[in-house]
Amino acid sequence: MNDVYRLRLQAREVFATHPPILAYVFNWYGSVFNVLLLAYGLAYWKLFYVFLGVAGQILHYSIAANKAVLFSVPFMLIISASLKRWRARFGALIMWGLIGMIVVSVLMDVLLFKRPYVTAFAVVRVILMPGLLTADYYDFFSTHQWAYWSYSFLRYLIVYPYDREPPFLIGQIYFHNPATSANANLWADGFANAGFVGVILVSLVLGFIMWIYDSIMRNKPAVLGVLCLALPSFLLSNASLQTFMSTKGFALLLLWLLFMPDPLKHQVGLRFSDREEITWSLQHSTRPKRSYT
Repeated sequence: MNDVYRLRLQAREVFATHPPILAYVFNWYGSVFNVLLLAYGLAYWKLFYVFLGVAGQILHYSIAANKAVLFSVPFMLIISASLKRWRARFGALIMWGLIGMIVVSVLMDVLLFKRPYVTAFAVVRVILMPGLLTADYYDFFSTHQWAYWSYSFLRYLIVYPYDREPPFLIGQIYFHNPATSANANLWADGFANAGFVGVILVSLVLGFIMWIYDSIMRNKPAVLGVLCLALPSFLLSNASLQTFMSTKGFALLLLWLLFMPDPLKHQVGLRFSDREEITWSLQHSTRPKRSYT
């Protein structure tokens, strides 16, 4: 675990000495490009793209030690298999999958590692920490001045009242480490900027963004749409909405999906388990129909 954080700190120092665009491109490589390769390969049964996506995520992890990027690979594989075999029970599978993840994580730490290594990420970081950080943001900004996005897109209009951005401010106060970036979800960030009004505003903006996403994916396979949201959904639970759209690259993902060609419009006989997708492919095929009379 110490090696992970040391590697992550080294990567942060390297990116700090280079133009900011390099850090953006590197983040997009793990959260957009490789995710698209994996989702495209799994949705259309193209194993070469799956291989490229898996190799890309491993490479990304070896450079910056981002555990979310690494765990996105088995996460997307499980989601793909679940959707194609048990779509009608997908919601229940998600619930039981989370319960199983907790049980397996505890057993692995007890029987194999003898310390809370797997649970530190799979349970504490993924499930417990976002809630704890939300409470910390609420506790601090309930009694202190709101930021009004003056450290972000309104920095040229409003003076920021603190000496560091909210994640590092919360890290210094509640974790007693000024280097800790206590990233929270969009609602914690919304409360830090404008209280409950900020929570409502970011919720409305997110709803509009998801409406755009749904419109783009309307004529694409449902499996592809869900897979492309797998990693972004986790990232959104640990980032502000503006960071999610820019640094994490969801705006770029939307543009890519908007112009991405759909093989279903040109191919017939793809091995989809979903009957609607096979029917759509056959109905839009340009092959002449055979006559058996």
